[in-house]
Amino acid sequence: MVACGISYEGKLKIRKVDRNAKINSEYYQNNILEPIFLNDIPSIYGKQSNKFWFHHDNATSHTSSSTQAYLEDLRQRTGINTIPKNRTPVKSPDLAPMDFCIFGCLKRALGKRNPRTIEDLWKVVKEEWDLLKSFILLENQKPRPGDKEFPGGEHDPEVCAEACILDENC
Repeated sequence: MVACGISYEGKLKIRKVDRNAKINSEYYQNNILEPIFLNDIPSIYGKQSNKFWFHHDNATSHTSSSTQAYLEDLRQRTGINTIPKNRTPVKSPDLAPMDFCIFGCLKRALGKRNPRTIEDLWKVVKEEWDLLKSFILLENQKPRPGDKEFPGGEHDPEVCAEACILDENC
């Protein structure tokens, strides 16, 4: 299982989820959110990080009260906002490009490879993630006619991203 994300400016770091990890709120906060908010987003956006809006799906570990409190703490520390779950349509390809495009591209690329061990699989996943073309990311983040504004005001695709977890059941 991996956790990764995209933004208009590029890909976030891909992370291997521990083999027997239970993706509960604590794991998600410490191993996914914290490095994304404290490292990935600032390394891509620098001083513009406070204009960034983070999106994730409605998995239980994402919507728990402890994760919501943690996200508020991260917002206060970093200025990075999270799009509230009640402000995003369900199963929207425009707001979930990871699910509707990027994971499909990654899975197709992986299908052409033949790793023999878990370690080889991780190596191949990282290689294919690194090779994922930027134009795919850009095309999936462009505003379209009728796009809604983000919760803080105007629609700004340059500071929007999504992070998802890809598991073996996709």
